[in-house]
Amino acid sequence: MTLLTNTPLVRNVAFWLVVVAQVAILLAFVGVREYRLQTGTEVVLRTVPVDPRSLLQGDYVILRYEIGRLPVYLGTLELGETVYVVMEKRDETWRVLSHQVGKPETRTDRLFIKGTVESGDWLDFGIGNYFVPENRGPEIERAGDVKVKVTIDASGNAAIKEVYVDGVS
Repeated sequence: MTLLTNTPLVRNVAFWLVVVAQVAILLAFVGVREYRLQTGTEVVLRTVPVDPRSLLQGDYVILRYEIGRLPVYLGTLELGETVYVVMEKRDETWRVLSHQVGKPETRTDRLFIKGTVESGDWLDFGIGNYFVPENRGPEIERAGDVKVKVTIDASGNAAIKEVYVDGVS
Protein backbone atom coordinates (compact mmCIF):
# COMPACT_ATOMS: atom_id res chain seq x y z
CA MET A 1 0.00 0.00 0.00
CA THR A 2 1.35 3.41 -0.96
CA LEU A 3 1.26 6.32 1.45
CA LEU A 4 -0.61 9.28 0.00
CA THR A 5 0.94 11.86 2.32
CA ASN A 6 3.81 12.70 0.02
CA THR A 7 1.91 13.10 -3.24
CA PRO A 8 1.67 16.50 -4.95
CA LEU A 9 -2.14 16.49 -4.61
CA VAL A 10 -2.01 16.05 -0.82
CA ARG A 11 0.64 18.77 -0.46
CA ASN A 12 -1.42 21.09 -2.66
CA VAL A 13 -4.59 20.52 -0.65
CA ALA A 14 -2.72 20.95 2.64
CA PHE A 15 -1.21 24.22 1.41
CA TRP A 16 -4.61 25.66 0.46
CA LEU A 17 -6.17 24.50 3.73
CA VAL A 18 -3.49 26.43 5.66
CA VAL A 19 -4.05 29.54 3.51
CA VAL A 20 -7.84 29.37 3.99
CA ALA A 21 -7.44 28.86 7.75
CA GLN A 22 -5.18 31.93 8.04
CA VAL A 23 -7.58 34.10 6.06
CA ALA A 24 -10.52 32.85 8.15
CA ILE A 25 -8.71 33.74 11.39
CA LEU A 26 -7.95 37.26 10.15
CA LEU A 27 -11.54 37.76 9.03
CA ALA A 28 -12.79 36.53 12.41
CA PHE A 29 -10.64 39.11 14.26
CA VAL A 30 -11.89 41.91 12.00
CA GLY A 31 -15.47 40.65 12.20
CA VAL A 32 -15.52 40.53 16.00
CA ARG A 33 -14.17 44.08 16.28
CA GLU A 34 -16.58 45.40 13.65
CA TYR A 35 -19.52 43.65 15.32
CA ARG A 36 -18.53 45.26 18.64
CA LEU A 37 -18.31 48.69 16.97
CA GLN A 38 -21.71 48.32 15.32
CA THR A 39 -23.70 46.76 18.16
CA GLY A 40 -22.00 47.95 21.35
CA THR A 41 -23.09 50.81 23.57
CA GLU A 42 -21.21 54.04 22.87
CA VAL A 43 -19.55 55.77 25.82
CA VAL A 44 -17.10 58.64 26.14
CA LEU A 45 -14.24 58.12 28.58
CA ARG A 46 -11.73 60.63 29.95
CA THR A 47 -8.11 59.65 29.35
CA VAL A 48 -4.59 60.43 30.39
CA PRO A 49 -2.36 60.13 27.28
CA VAL A 50 1.11 58.80 27.95
CA ASP A 51 3.70 57.88 25.29
CA PRO A 52 3.51 59.47 21.80
CA ARG A 53 6.12 57.64 19.68
CA SER A 54 7.39 54.23 18.67
CA LEU A 55 10.40 54.06 16.36
CA LEU A 56 9.13 50.88 14.72
CA GLN A 57 5.39 51.57 14.60
CA GLY A 58 5.20 55.35 14.12
CA ASP A 59 3.12 57.81 16.11
CA TYR A 60 0.68 56.43 18.57
CA VAL A 61 -0.65 57.35 21.95
CA ILE A 62 -0.79 55.08 24.95
CA LEU A 63 -4.02 55.93 26.72
CA ARG A 64 -4.77 55.36 30.37
CA TYR A 65 -8.37 55.82 31.36
CA GLU A 66 -9.47 57.62 34.51
CA ILE A 67 -11.81 54.72 35.23
CA GLY A 68 -8.84 52.32 35.12
CA ARG A 69 -7.27 53.39 38.41
CA LEU A 70 -7.88 50.62 40.93
CA PRO A 71 -9.33 51.61 44.30
CA VAL A 72 -7.63 50.63 47.55
CA TYR A 73 -10.69 48.68 48.79
CA LEU A 74 -10.06 45.89 46.26
CA GLY A 75 -6.79 45.04 47.99
CA THR A 76 -3.86 43.46 46.16
CA LEU A 77 -4.76 41.82 42.86
CA GLU A 78 -2.69 39.54 40.65
CA LEU A 79 -1.40 40.77 37.28
CA GLY A 80 -3.84 39.68 34.57
CA GLU A 81 -6.77 39.30 36.98
CA THR A 82 -10.13 40.43 35.55
CA VAL A 83 -11.87 43.41 37.12
CA TYR A 84 -15.17 44.92 36.01
CA VAL A 85 -15.78 48.67 36.23
CA VAL A 86 -19.44 49.56 36.68
CA MET A 87 -20.28 52.99 35.26
CA GLU A 88 -23.13 55.42 34.85
CA LYS A 89 -23.47 58.40 32.54
CA ARG A 90 -22.81 61.83 34.05
CA ASP A 91 -22.80 64.80 31.70
CA GLU A 92 -21.18 63.73 28.42
CA THR A 93 -18.82 61.16 29.94
CA TRP A 94 -19.23 58.00 31.98
CA ARG A 95 -18.02 57.81 35.57
CA VAL A 96 -17.17 54.93 37.90
CA LEU A 97 -19.71 53.61 40.36
CA SER A 98 -17.64 50.64 41.50
CA HIS A 99 -14.89 48.17 40.67
CA GLN A 100 -15.59 44.49 41.27
CA VAL A 101 -13.90 41.18 40.64
CA GLY A 102 -17.08 39.25 39.72
CA LYS A 103 -19.12 40.00 36.61
CA PRO A 104 -21.86 42.52 37.50
CA GLU A 105 -25.56 42.15 36.81
CA THR A 106 -26.78 43.77 33.61
CA ARG A 107 -28.93 46.87 34.21
CA THR A 108 -30.35 49.35 31.74
CA ASP A 109 -29.17 52.42 33.70
CA ARG A 110 -25.59 51.17 34.15
CA LEU A 111 -22.87 49.71 32.01
CA PHE A 112 -19.71 47.78 32.76
CA ILE A 113 -16.35 47.46 31.04
CA LYS A 114 -13.97 44.53 31.54
CA GLY A 115 -10.32 45.13 32.30
CA THR A 116 -7.30 43.19 33.46
CA VAL A 117 -4.80 44.28 36.07
CA GLU A 118 -1.71 45.55 34.22
CA SER A 119 0.22 46.99 37.12
CA GLY A 120 -0.29 47.52 40.83
CA ASP A 121 -3.00 50.12 40.41
CA TRP A 122 -4.13 50.30 36.76
CA LEU A 123 -6.45 48.29 34.52
CA ASP A 124 -5.94 47.52 30.84
CA PHE A 125 -9.17 47.51 28.83
CA GLY A 126 -7.60 46.41 25.53
CA ILE A 127 -8.04 49.95 24.15
CA GLY A 128 -4.81 51.50 25.39
CA ASN A 129 -2.99 52.07 22.06
CA TYR A 130 -4.25 54.46 19.41
CA PHE A 131 -2.27 55.13 16.22
CA VAL A 132 -2.33 58.72 14.96
CA PRO A 133 -1.11 60.55 11.84
CA GLU A 134 2.63 61.25 11.75
CA ASN A 135 3.82 64.02 14.09
CA ARG A 136 0.45 64.24 15.84
CA GLY A 137 1.50 62.13 18.86
CA PRO A 138 3.26 64.95 20.75
CA GLU A 139 0.29 67.26 20.12
CA ILE A 140 -2.06 64.76 21.71
CA GLU A 141 0.31 64.21 24.61
CA ARG A 142 0.31 67.96 25.37
CA ALA A 143 -3.47 68.38 24.92
CA GLY A 144 -5.46 69.50 27.93
CA ASP A 145 -8.53 67.39 27.22
CA VAL A 146 -8.44 63.97 25.55
CA LYS A 147 -11.58 61.84 25.46
CA VAL A 148 -12.20 58.57 23.66
CA LYS A 149 -15.51 57.34 22.28
CA VAL A 150 -15.63 53.56 22.65
CA THR A 151 -18.26 50.92 22.14
CA ILE A 152 -18.75 48.29 24.80
CA ASP A 153 -20.46 44.98 24.09
CA ALA A 154 -22.65 43.00 26.48
CA SER A 155 -19.60 41.13 27.85
CA GLY A 156 -17.76 44.34 28.75
CA ASN A 157 -15.26 44.25 25.85
CA ALA A 158 -14.44 47.63 24.32
CA ALA A 159 -13.26 49.00 20.95
CA ILE A 160 -12.15 52.56 20.15
CA LYS A 161 -14.44 54.43 17.79
CA GLU A 162 -13.08 58.02 17.93
CA VAL A 163 -10.59 60.14 19.83
CA TYR A 164 -11.35 63.76 20.72
CA VAL A 165 -8.45 66.12 21.38
CA ASP A 166 -9.57 69.36 23.01
CA GLY A 167 -13.09 68.69 21.71
CA VAL A 168 -12.08 67.99 18.10
CA SER A 169 -12.24 64.54 16.50
